[in-house]
Amino acid sequence: MEYIKLGDSGITVSRLAFGCEQLGGYAWGDIDLQETCRAVEEAVDCGINFFDTSDTYGPHESEKNLARALGSQRKNVVISSKFGVRLRDDKTAYYDSSPAWLDRALEGSLRRLGTDYIDLYFVHYPDGFTPLEDTIHALDSKVAEGKIRCYGISNVTPAQFSHWRHSSCSAIQLEYSLANRSNESHLHEISRSSIASPMVYGVLGQGILTGRYRSDTTFAQNDRRRHERYVNFHGDKLTRNIQIAQKLQNMGTIIQHTASQIAVRWVLDTLPRSIAIAGIKRRDQLHDLRMSLGWNLSTEELVEISEF
Repeated sequence: MEYIKLGDSGITVSRLAFGCEQLGGYAWGDIDLQETCRAVEEAVDCGINFFDTSDTYGPHESEKNLARALGSQRKNVVISSKFGVRLRDDKTAYYDSSPAWLDRALEGSLRRLGTDYIDLYFVHYPDGFTPLEDTIHALDSKVAEGKIRCYGISNVTPAQFSHWRHSSCSAIQLEYSLANRSNESHLHEISRSSIASPMVYGVLGQGILTGRYRSDTTFAQNDRRRHERYVNFHGDKLTRNIQIAQKLQNMGTIIQHTASQIAVRWVLDTLPRSIAIAGIKRRDQLHDLRMSLGWNLSTEELVEISEF
């Protein structure tokens, strides 16, 4: 297992974080919740100590299920959760990162997680109208109260990052993978100019980089990837991603690692201060992804993969 300090918080976390959106049981296809909870238990046993959730996953169900799965192990792990995505009566989502909503959202997450503190608390999306300084001040006050140990910002633009760079922000979370490199320069800038740890989600491109999917793959009604806004699985983007996954598999036969392991390792080696978040449904996925750790791609392999 590989570990790293989270920003300047002093908190030590595994470089592979267990993504818990699937524990919300919503929109990722059929999920055996009991199996996913067993994967949480085994993750702790194999040294993964970092679990990433949000109040909007489910909504609320991910936090509840994570608490049940961790049980007495809560004291031995690091939990990150998020606030800022709310639902109207018609179930449409909107963003709210105001201090008033932070108060209510944090209390709800603490209750559902069965804990009196959250290790890392994220602004899920800046709402675009609350002054960032007000949100930062409110988060600082929660650290002082002991309700959170540190905080971060997710889905922040380069312009918004400039406001957070000199705060006590410990982590910045963005999407990044071989299937989506749109945040690449932004993440390198964060690594260079901020104490915050880059946390990367979507490292397997919602699964397309595993090599399991083909151009004629269809998804069930309860799987969000069937919708065209999940571009990794549609049109020219799908064709391109399948080619990348095939190249990863070809390399894997040479270096004795799976496509998934190489895809995650590429992120970790490309961003040496980073943490990779991987959504895990089953124990076999956990056993595969844990083998992303404890080795490095060579310089030549990194260059080759980056040119895929």
